[in-house]
Amino acid sequence: MNFMRRTIIVSYFVTLLCMIALIAGADSTTMVSAVWVGNSSVGLVQAQINGKLEMICLPRMEFTEPVDKDELANKLKTGIKRQDAIFHLYQDGIGQPRRQGSMLFASDVFLKELKMTYSGALRSFGYQFKISKKPPFEDAEYARENESGAFVVVSAAKAAQTTNSSVNPASAAGTNVSAGNPGTLGAGGTAISTSGGSTVSVKTSYDVLPAGVLPPSMRKLKDQIDARVREIKNRPYQVEVPKVDVVRWATGKMGMVGVDGRIADAPVEGQKLSLKITPPKDTKLLTPERQKALEGQPCEYVFLRDKNGREAVSGGCHLLSDIYLTDLGQTWQEWVQSQGSTLATPTFGVDANLATGPVNLRLQAVEGTWKRFLTPVLGQISITKPVDGMGSTEIIRLPPLDLGNAKFEDISKAADAQLIGQVVSVSIMVSPDGKPYTELGQKRAARIWLPGKNMGLPLLIKTLTQK
Repeated sequence: MNFMRRTIIVSYFVTLLCMIALIAGADSTTMVSAVWVGNSSVGLVQAQINGKLEMICLPRMEFTEPVDKDELANKLKTGIKRQDAIFHLYQDGIGQPRRQGSMLFASDVFLKELKMTYSGALRSFGYQFKISKKPPFEDAEYARENESGAFVVVSAAKAAQTTNSSVNPASAAGTNVSAGNPGTLGAGGTAISTSGGSTVSVKTSYDVLPAGVLPPSMRKLKDQIDARVREIKNRPYQVEVPKVDVVRWATGKMGMVGVDGRIADAPVEGQKLSLKITPPKDTKLLTPERQKALEGQPCEYVFLRDKNGREAVSGGCHLLSDIYLTDLGQTWQEWVQSQGSTLATPTFGVDANLATGPVNLRLQAVEGTWKRFLTPVLGQISITKPVDGMGSTEIIRLPPLDLGNAKFEDISKAADAQLIGQVVSVSIMVSPDGKPYTELGQKRAARIWLPGKNMGLPLLIKTLTQK
């Protein structure tokens, strides 16, 4: 009996250990003891793992309040010193750390000296932020941004190691190169630990060359980076792929709504339009009194979009998905129900031309000269090199501008005084059919670049509001 009992107990523990092993194997990260060296940026940190400098990319952090970059950099430099740490590195599925170029990925870091995580340290500095739930390697744009920084730091470290090896060949075997302060890798000499435990100081090319002179390896690296920066600056319109949702919200006021759901003379974003909404099932609901009570109500119109991303139009009317009556705090359906009826079955919801998901657009650079501001969201531009679908003069919907508490009349006058007749490069959104994307018939700019000032229009407006 005792033998049977022991057998059952042993089998139970073997099963339990197997389950634990399976659970551990299923974990997407593995804990690695290493040395925290410092930050290259908020999401890119330097670590020394098994004596080798590695760049670690952490999940994207979205700060909920404006952050002074210089102040943040100083706090990271002074508040988190070099120390032992545990990095939670993502695995590649076969038990090895996931790598992309010169960069590894981690979900977080535990700093042993501070006795808290890296994200906890940032919060202790007073910063509030949200951490993306998406692993950094799945955020392609974010990973590319960090990879360029990792390439620069690691290349600098390799250049320093190559120089050290040429000075002292014996240092190539059995030695560990320890990085200096973050952002100063390879500068001012490198400390090398020998196998005997002693440390000697080896001068690098940075010490023997005149000030301001780069060694050939670093000069080549700098030339490559400068060329890449020039390329990006010369094509500032191709770095993003805009997309629009299946509906678009627009502020306006209610027009005269008919029993068939047609809304006549509805003021929307400075225009008067004919709209169409699903009518009440009870055709007698919209009495003249109710029609009059609704007319002029401030509201948000929710436009349906077609497959090219523009507002869907049928029978001369823009098709609506919904209406939100701002002062009443009710949607169109809620208002109809409050009056004792329900909505009829939509007749345009099955239109094959309607968008069924987000619509991808593309960007096209258009050259022109600035004429004037019309409203906070509209500007008039003379097109010097016309493209398909655009005339010689266009009213363009501008990218979002932050006016703060300043009056638009004052800011527009100050901006026009600097811009009238000046060359502008407009990044026009283009629909899948190859024609300019529009909102209520007005072409939309994703960005307006001012070559003469080397800045975008939103930045110019921001500088004017701060004066």
